Amino acid sequence: MRVSSCETGRTYNRWATNDSSGTAGLFQVHPGNVGRFVRWGDRHIVIGHQLYNSWVNAKVALYLSKGGTDWQEWDGVCQP
Repeated sequence: MRVSSCETGRTYNRWATNDSSGTAGLFQVHPGNVGRFVRWGDRHIVIGHQLYNSWVNAKVALYLSKGGTDWQEWDGVCQP
């Protein structure tokens, strides 16, 4: 919750977008990282606009953070 709050400017806005980096959603996931998640074996195909779906965004963030134990993909300011 702390990372999501920080990444969205304390709004928890699922439509949050960083225009300069292209990151999107609650956890500001970069669309370039989606391919890593799909290869992980998830049955759902994730495409860019689906990063605005809170459930999808959180699930990709959970994978990228190795179950919430490694937040190196995120800006140091928002890391727990």
